[in-house]
Amino acid sequence: MLGRKLERHECSFWIGLLETIRAWWRTDRIRVSPGEGELLRLLPGSIILFECQPIEILQRHVEPQESGKRIRYVCQTPAGVAELSVKAKADAEFSLTWNQAGNVRSISHHDITVWRRQDLVDY
Repeated sequence: MLGRKLERHECSFWIGLLETIRAWWRTDRIRVSPGEGELLRLLPGSIILFECQPIEILQRHVEPQESGKRIRYVCQTPAGVAELSVKAKADAEFSLTWNQAGNVRSISHHDITVWRRQDLVDY
């Protein structure tokens, strides 16, 4: 009797797990290149290189939108505070905007080099 209850419990667990995986698989996900994907995963403390200048990510703000998401990074540059805005949509449209001192311009993900934390070594 106890064995049958356990079997039913295990069966319902596996059915629930399969339903969860199926729902996840069918969900629209943002598909971007690895280089673009790196820009979606930056965390405070990350360092990027833009226009030959090292820039530190201070804050990360995720803003869900109808067809994707927008991530705003508050950055510390040698010239002061700036903002990097990354927009990624489910239809693979990807755009970057750089705003420093009110000067807003579109840039490419090829203009930015991401320094991974494991690449940074304290000497």
